[in-house]
Amino acid sequence: MAQKIYAIIILLPCLLFAQTVQDIGTTCDGTCSYSSITNWEAQNADATAVSGGYRGEAYNDATFDEAVSIVGWTTDATHPLEITVISGERHNGTAGTGARWASSTNRTVQPHESYLYVSWFEMGTSGGNGSPAVAHTSTAEAGTPKYFRHILFANVVGDETARTLSAPSSATTVQYENCFFIRTTDAFHVFECTQASWTFDLYNITIRAAVTTSVGVRRTNGTVNCTNVASFTPTCFSGTIGGTNNASSDATAPGANSLINLTIANQITSDTNLHIKAGADISGAGTNTTSSMTDDFDIDNEAWPAAGAINMGADHVVAAGGAQFDPGRKPQVL
Repeated sequence: MAQKIYAIIILLPCLLFAQTVQDIGTTCDGTCSYSSITNWEAQNADATAVSGGYRGEAYNDATFDEAVSIVGWTTDATHPLEITVISGERHNGTAGTGARWASSTNRTVQPHESYLYVSWFEMGTSGGNGSPAVAHTSTAEAGTPKYFRHILFANVVGDETARTLSAPSSATTVQYENCFFIRTTDAFHVFECTQASWTFDLYNITIRAAVTTSVGVRRTNGTVNCTNVASFTPTCFSGTIGGTNNASSDATAPGANSLINLTIANQITSDTNLHIKAGADISGAGTNTTSSMTDDFDIDNEAWPAAGAINMGADHVVAAGGAQFDPGRKPQVL
């Protein structure tokens, strides 16, 4: 089995180390380490036994119609577990442009490991009620932290996009960064926390759901904090939610420096393309979150500025000639 090792940057903690990189797909670049995410996950390996942990890199050579529980690995802060899409085959913030992971029968992913990073997939589900795209469930998931980064959640039907289904046995933190959440076809909520012991931190998120009873971010138990979250749904935020610099198309955006009652058509390109429009109210209305996130790049892989105007939502518009950074397989020099 081919094993590929590259130096990459992990920004939580801020260390540079090599990871064991394993290709996932049907064609890859000539040699695939694994033909499916299911087979890759089944290693249940000890990530602390290899330098820098494990990194699975999916290719956009087929839809990954798989329901995967990520459990049984051994990880720590300097030996994380990462499942991502290889550079050059990632989405550009619109559906159908990169590798898609979406189960048609069950919950797409149940993330049970600590120090787990899931990034750069277009992700969905059509498994029916009880099958969200991301299901945070069972006491086996106790542990912290877990990260979902640069995910395009699209074409999710039959259940919430991401939600808790049961409480962990001890306090557990999950962080979502620089993601688009799109729902157009049914009345389920987008993000929902209903169980105690969870803490969810949402940074730089754009949400659009069009069906009348959908809620963008709903909290009835646990802890939910939102910063630079732009929610454009019939009910944008529900429950006691912490954070600052959020935006809503109704009057529910929580925290200081938030914007309410915004006209959706003035903020995003369309219901299925959540990139920010020129002149949007959410442009420049956010706050710097780079010290809280695990990387500094938006939904299009454009670098967030270290200072100055920050947008709400997941899209930072870079002017012509602006710096771009691709945290792919090759070593990067900062």
